[in-house]
Amino acid sequence: MSCKRFGYKISIFILLALISSYLVFYQGSASREDPSREDASREGASYALGISAIDAANLLQWTAVNGTMPLLPSLVFAEIRNNPPEMPSAPSGLISGIPGDSCNYTASSTDPDGDRMRYTFDWGDGTESTTDFLATGENAVANHSWNRAGTYWIKALAVDEKGASSAWSPTQDVVINTPPYRPSIPSGPGSVYSWVEYAYNSVAADPDGDLVEYAFDWGDGNISCTNRTGSANNASAMHSWSTEGDYRIRVVARDPLGAASSWSENLTVSIIANNRPNRPKELFGPSFSYKGISCSYFTMAKDIDDDRVAYCFDWGDGATSTTDLVGSGSIEIASHIWVNAGNYQIRAKATDMKGASSGWMELLNVTIADNDPPDSPALPSGPTSGRSMATYRYATSANDPDGDPVKYVFDWGDKTTSWTGLEYIDSGKNESVPHKWSRPGTFQVKAMALDDKGASSGWSGSLIINISTD
Repeated sequence: MSCKRFGYKISIFILLALISSYLVFYQGSASREDPSREDASREGASYALGISAIDAANLLQWTAVNGTMPLLPSLVFAEIRNNPPEMPSAPSGLISGIPGDSCNYTASSTDPDGDRMRYTFDWGDGTESTTDFLATGENAVANHSWNRAGTYWIKALAVDEKGASSAWSPTQDVVINTPPYRPSIPSGPGSVYSWVEYAYNSVAADPDGDLVEYAFDWGDGNISCTNRTGSANNASAMHSWSTEGDYRIRVVARDPLGAASSWSENLTVSIIANNRPNRPKELFGPSFSYKGISCSYFTMAKDIDDDRVAYCFDWGDGATSTTDLVGSGSIEIASHIWVNAGNYQIRAKATDMKGASSGWMELLNVTIADNDPPDSPALPSGPTSGRSMATYRYATSANDPDGDPVKYVFDWGDKTTSWTGLEYIDSGKNESVPHKWSRPGTFQVKAMALDDKGASSGWSGSLIINISTD
């Protein structure tokens, strides 16, 4: 007995009683189907074989007919040449859909041997569908529904009735998605000044829970897009109008797959005429200084409507300063300390009392050099007791890490201070200053050093002085 495997042709050569022989050809077929006899040749006596079935082990079950000879045939196997089906076409059908909706797709292929084929569709979500056997070239139809939003790449392959498979077809991408719901009508002020930025808000939910980005149409030809935010999270955008009039603003929401909601209802905004301030005049102040030193700059700007203005100074190191509102055209001053050496570009702009801002003025280049402040001075030395209205002298000293000349200021604890003079003295040199107290009491005397570049030390320790009456 011999094993029949699909995809092979069996040549059965039967020798009966050494007198007659038959050559019978049988074509393999699908499981649980009877093989079909293609043709037979007969020599001599009238005997033939009938094939009744294929059992679970793929063995041919045969019987001898038209004869009673009990002899088994001897079996000779010859390979059948079988060509696999051609690669199917990419599945055709809807390229977008909604989660839960059934979508139909077709694919087709041909088999070089004219064999029947069945198709397997891979839906890109971990599932597959297999069709029944179809004639070569006949369209295969399958349907599928996806439960979750996303982009899926579907493909198909064909398998002929002898088990030979084609290559997978090219993929077809399918976007399964539900667009966000319509956003709420924009909320924000309904009457504003021109050239002033105002914020407007809207919110929309996405049925699939996707992130949502919003596009605000301001009605003046400009559109602002937000960053993506969570479904049903509030989104905000800012805008200013340059011309007075009425504008209708609206919002649309989009998810990451590009599905867009319908536009929101319109919000009408009335723009009141307002002129921006002029750009500030050039900045006046030092173009060179040292780190840790306070530098002052001043500027001015005129407002066409004679509105009061405030100035914003951008110091080029990430810090800004804003002044109080002052009269149009008045000079305003601001100071800044740079903590690192380097080259900085500073600028200023003016904003009127309605919120309209001028453009930034031209940049001023400022170079900041390295400088270390002096060390804290030594504890002042001098008498620790005395009488009011008597003069006493106290001294101190401090070293400057850069060797810069220094001078000292003494705080006498009675709300008065004294400098050692206008001239700077050598770093580390002792210097004294006289003082008298006008009333008795206990006073704390301390000193601070200042180098010739303007950097100041911390305060020294305090010397306790007891002053009695005359």
